[in-house]
Amino acid sequence: MRCGDAWQAAYDCMIGDQTLFQRADMVEAGWTIIQPVLDVWQALAPRSFPNYAAGSWGPKESDDLLARDGHAWRKNGVVDPGT
Repeated sequence: MRCGDAWQAAYDCMIGDQTLFQRADMVEAGWTIIQPVLDVWQALAPRSFPNYAAGSWGPKESDDLLARDGHAWRKNGVVDPGT
């Protein structure tokens, strides 16, 4: 956002441009949909997530996912021999 754009947005807020804001009833309606999902996620035990180092080819689980159907990742145009 350019500086002029930021000032324009601030000005629009000050003059009460209603298109920039959600009405309170719409915000509440959104939370009635989202909150049950958040509650379930919080109640569930955390799952193991296959993290991997930045710049790597990803977790071993991604290779396993493709290998189940007889496929493999192409790395630099060559099928990875590690799978």
